[in-house]
Amino acid sequence: MASPYPDGDREKVASKLPSPLQQALKVRAAELSLDIQDAVEAAINDWRASTNAGTEVDTSGAKSFSTWLPAGMYEEFKETCTDRAISYSQGLAQSVRNWLDANPSPQHGARGTDPERKIVGNQKGGVGKTAVSAGIGQAYAEEGKRVLIVDFDPQGHLSEQLGVPQIEPNHDSLVSHMCGEDQGDLRDLVVVIEDILGRVVRR
Repeated sequence: MASPYPDGDREKVASKLPSPLQQALKVRAAELSLDIQDAVEAAINDWRASTNAGTEVDTSGAKSFSTWLPAGMYEEFKETCTDRAISYSQGLAQSVRNWLDANPSPQHGARGTDPERKIVGNQKGGVGKTAVSAGIGQAYAEEGKRVLIVDFDPQGHLSEQLGVPQIEPNHDSLVSHMCGEDQGDLRDLVVVIEDILGRVVRR
């Protein structure tokens, strides 16, 4: 289904697309600084121009999806789908899947150098923040990764659990550094925990 764009050069297209593909499309378009409509336009053009039969995509449970395409493009797309004896949803899914494969994330391949950040937070007490944080850190450490845990809990439960003593009042802490009231080097707050988690920064 298509409806005219306000200025007439595009029309709104309503179709269906599996949720994982919708999510991946949004993220990849954002990573590449593209509008979703431009990404879908490129995806459909490339798919229609390809002479290879597309790999079937599982479209079960596909959700409603709409975007703006150049006027007349959706009709041409539907004709190609008919020629290839596939549904419009399948054609769109193949187009988007192929575009994602042809336009990898700029973050791909950089994960070996860029640190991964995991944040565990909840305003409610007793929900397992400390246990989850320690468990994640230990799991990464056991895989041979360098781990830095930042304990930002005012009560310091994670530091206490790891055997790191509390920082005495009027001494440098993570908070004093964040407030610009530090007197030393932030790296001095790093405590090495041998054979457990790697390292932890005390709050």
